[in-house]
Amino acid sequence: MAESSSKQKKLDENTSIMNIDRISSLPDSVLCHILSFLTAKTCVATSLLSRRWRHVWENIQVLEFREDFHDCYEDDDDFEQFKQFSVLVNGVLTLRRSRDIRKFVLSCRHTHEDMFYANSVATWVRVAIGPRLEELELSLFSSDGEAFVMPYNLFTCTNLVSLSLCGGIHVKLHSSTKINLPSLKILQLDIDSVDCIDTLLSGCSTLESLDICFAPKCLSTIRMPHSLKSLKIGVENNDIGTHFEIVSPGLEYLSINQITAFGPITVCNFPEVTQVFLDVFSLEESVNALLNLLLAISATNTLELRRSTTKEPSPLQIWVEPTSAPQCIVSVLDVFYIRGFQGYGDEVEFVAYLLRKGLVLTRIHVICSDVFTDERTKYRILKRLSFVPRASTKCKLIFE
Repeated sequence: MAESSSKQKKLDENTSIMNIDRISSLPDSVLCHILSFLTAKTCVATSLLSRRWRHVWENIQVLEFREDFHDCYEDDDDFEQFKQFSVLVNGVLTLRRSRDIRKFVLSCRHTHEDMFYANSVATWVRVAIGPRLEELELSLFSSDGEAFVMPYNLFTCTNLVSLSLCGGIHVKLHSSTKINLPSLKILQLDIDSVDCIDTLLSGCSTLESLDICFAPKCLSTIRMPHSLKSLKIGVENNDIGTHFEIVSPGLEYLSINQITAFGPITVCNFPEVTQVFLDVFSLEESVNALLNLLLAISATNTLELRRSTTKEPSPLQIWVEPTSAPQCIVSVLDVFYIRGFQGYGDEVEFVAYLLRKGLVLTRIHVICSDVFTDERTKYRILKRLSFVPRASTKCKLIFE
């Protein structure tokens, strides 16, 4: 009986330990940090857990609001849902004890046709912008084609570290606009329009990651910050001669895509670059700019080229082997992807050349175009490449 009683007592003690709410005993600062990984709606819901949690969410400085909407809503339902969403956002912003906001995420609809929409979004953005703001992520989906104009004071937030703008947003700047973003490390722009993007970048002296997708409307020179480590550019219909200056010697990742005519470009050598993706189409008069870029990235160990970049102007598509193998292919190139492979002679001979010369290659990945459906031809090409003597015994040929 004594042994049974002892076991029961131990069981009760273990159960008691398991029932202890250790999270609620943590200080408010730790609880707020935990809540910072949740949406604002979920944070507010924690107030129902217990008396201890009732007011914890009011001190959070990380706010994330995402409207859950679908295109299939009728107009009345559409407005009613946005109204409910605005009640949540306004309530949280009003009842918070802390006036500081470190991170603000807003994803919702926006329209100028209804002032309730326009005024709501404008008010929320103004409240978020302040001296303590470190991260801003704004995604606005316009239903009337009118873009939301970002307030000027955003571009003087000295503590801002990360800025992401997406959707129906207009960054309206002038060449004389004073930009002061000394702490900005990450900038992502996939928006309707940016006026004087060079002016914006000139005020980002410590920028490390830049991801921009835009359509230039006039002749301009875009100077990339020297501090960049990652650069991704998507330029639509660049046939107006936009001049890129990429003098960022510490660059580690480079992606240039959606460029239909490669305009003038100034580059330095990129000794630190490890991964490059190019999807550009060079006209005859701009091929030297592309060649200069390829020389500048000769230290990369991963290079991905779309066929738009590699295709030759001659209709004969004859691969001419260089008299001497470039050092980047012989001793640097590690992984090579070729997408949109169509089985042309120049493509096959180029892959064979890489197999023969690439001393440190570990993988060549050939991804066939959707229009290349002749299985017999594919088999013959694969058989041809399989018999090519390889400079690297570790090199794998993946053909799909």
